[in-house]
Amino acid sequence: MNKKTKSILVAASMSAGKSSLINALIGKDLLPSGNEATTAKIARITVCEKAKPSMKAYCHSGIVIASFNTICTKQIQAWNISDEIASFDITIPYSGIKQHSTLAGYTLVDTPGANNSRDERHKEQFINALKAYPKSPVLYVLNATQLGTTDDAEIIRTIRAVNPRQPVIFALNKVDALDEQRGETVKHYVALASKYLAGLGYKNAKIIPLMAQSALIAKKSLDDVELRRTERYILNAEFERFREHPFHLNSAAKVPQVLKKNVRRRLVKVSKGQVPLMSKKELYAFIDYTGLSTVNTLMMGAANTDCVKQHISNNRALAIHHISIIYNPYLVETKFLINGQPPSESSIIAPYRCKRLQLWVKSFFDDLQVWFNGKEYFFIEFTGVETDFDDIKQAADKAIKKGMNVELNFNPTTFDVSSSKNNIQNFEVVVVGSISCGKSTFINAMLGQDLLPTSTGATTPTITRIFDDKSQGGNFYGECFDSNSKLIERSEAVDLATMKAWSNHSETKIINLKGDIRAITENSNLRFILTDTPELYSSASEHHRTLDFIQDSARYPLIIYVLNATQLGTNDDTQLLRLVADTMSKGEKQSKDRFLFVVNKMDMFDPEWGENIEEALSSVKAYLNEHGIYDPNIYPISAYMAYLLRKKSELSRKERSSCSLIADLLLEEPSMALHQYMSLSPAIMSTMQEKAQYDEALQDKTMWRALLNSGLPGVEAVIHEYMNTVS
Repeated sequence: MNKKTKSILVAASMSAGKSSLINALIGKDLLPSGNEATTAKIARITVCEKAKPSMKAYCHSGIVIASFNTICTKQIQAWNISDEIASFDITIPYSGIKQHSTLAGYTLVDTPGANNSRDERHKEQFINALKAYPKSPVLYVLNATQLGTTDDAEIIRTIRAVNPRQPVIFALNKVDALDEQRGETVKHYVALASKYLAGLGYKNAKIIPLMAQSALIAKKSLDDVELRRTERYILNAEFERFREHPFHLNSAAKVPQVLKKNVRRRLVKVSKGQVPLMSKKELYAFIDYTGLSTVNTLMMGAANTDCVKQHISNNRALAIHHISIIYNPYLVETKFLINGQPPSESSIIAPYRCKRLQLWVKSFFDDLQVWFNGKEYFFIEFTGVETDFDDIKQAADKAIKKGMNVELNFNPTTFDVSSSKNNIQNFEVVVVGSISCGKSTFINAMLGQDLLPTSTGATTPTITRIFDDKSQGGNFYGECFDSNSKLIERSEAVDLATMKAWSNHSETKIINLKGDIRAITENSNLRFILTDTPELYSSASEHHRTLDFIQDSARYPLIIYVLNATQLGTNDDTQLLRLVADTMSKGEKQSKDRFLFVVNKMDMFDPEWGENIEEALSSVKAYLNEHGIYDPNIYPISAYMAYLLRKKSELSRKERSSCSLIADLLLEEPSMALHQYMSLSPAIMSTMQEKAQYDEALQDKTMWRALLNSGLPGVEAVIHEYMNTVS
């Protein structure tokens, strides 16, 4: 690597689009990018004016063990998965092409996603990279569709902990996944990101909304590279939006006004229709529109300054520990979660689990201080009855007087407001999963209408229970309750706007709905209940209730665990999967059978790009095996496709575009008939076929094969069979 180059670290949580951003900056498909953790090594990519193309791979002791005088993407992929390789250098000669010129003399340091729970070495490599480049700026890539995750928070805190003064620029990637017609405006998501980052110590952070994938496609088009079918479709769809609103992303960016004016000046001709369609001038303007040029300018400006002013808090980065306490005074049972994880059996607080709270609360805060080696900041979340919380508060007040920093939050015990009628038993299906796995979309697809909020990011802060009632016709009756089961509001005709209002209400803890779940056939002996649960992510205060559903040995609900096929191996899933594994191991076959692992977002895979569905599902099985879940029931689906095909209201422009693209993928690619990967009995297969072919909710009856291939009718047929067995 050229020692005279200026370095820029690129960091992100898994599958945020980090490698795609680097590829876009360079202008070619160089680093592996796809629907899984793709960066496993430290990769240094340097653009030099006077250099020949070269690649060098280093072992863990720092010795060069392989070198080439050409650049080969297949060799990079091989190095990336090799246990012998620790890092590698790639030198790209400056070719005079406009997209390379600004990078001449700079080194992009690609770091592994530190949140990969499947490989602890990733975090170690990331920290080592931060220490090796203490004065280099960090370009941090946020995923607009998954704001607020525990993983992002942990990585960003790590950056501050290693070097609080290190400049950080934030790229809010994948804003092209937002649907403006559904209220998902870029400006709103930039504001959400700003608030989120301020909570992590980065006040007034520079945030650039970005479409890295679209920028890369445009650069490939400039270089006359043949585009894949999906790439052509994406480019055409985004160009349509670009021509209508060329200043859209630039206006939403949180960057100095001078940068925004410079970009706006270059886009004015597009707004006036003075640029020929699909010309090189329009392609360059489109790259400006995607946010890539602004990212490029900001990161180079930061790299050229040894001490860049950061508008961040003057306070030191706080090590805040989240302690969750759930205490049942009647069973004399306490459940602890320390930063989202149950304490080990050897921990200092383990003996408290079976003791009355009053016997341990006086020494609890002293024990915490010893456990965490001195004064730290603690956020204590207590769930129980008020008299016990008073004891916690009294002990916390004494600890605060001693100099500890303690913040308390009280969650009163929640009661189950549902009741049985006419001796008909309830049959409950509980949908669980981490942030942005597509739970709400999955449920809306089963309902055949847009009822639960499905905007990108965290969408489920409450428990929502939907009771199947065919007598309601097309309407849903609903009630929302606070934590004490007190009625807040009811409605005879609940719609999406109502659900958004109730979900955003600070007091709402439970929402009960009653209406026709169109995907379920009525059973005279069972009343079907479909339950949506809070995602497991950092800012959710109700995720312990999700855990309770999994461990419910009395009602034995059917658990549908929704996995994001594009983001396996995140820490957000780890705690929940371990609990599932523990619950499955304690029971017999019935315990195992009640867990269905639905692998969602399979429509993000593209066989034309060499992505193999069988290999992806094998990776899912291996991932579950790592967490102690063996021979899982796996069902790959595209919930979004099924939702679009069944949606009663008019589709937005983005939805129409997505529906056409995904339908083309599912119908033309034989490997994308997702139901073929499910282990189904002949009876269930017959039910699945019938459900798809004669689906009443399907808006265009000629599209029944696309619905079948989406995989959702297969899951619904399994639920139907399970209900019949219970009945």
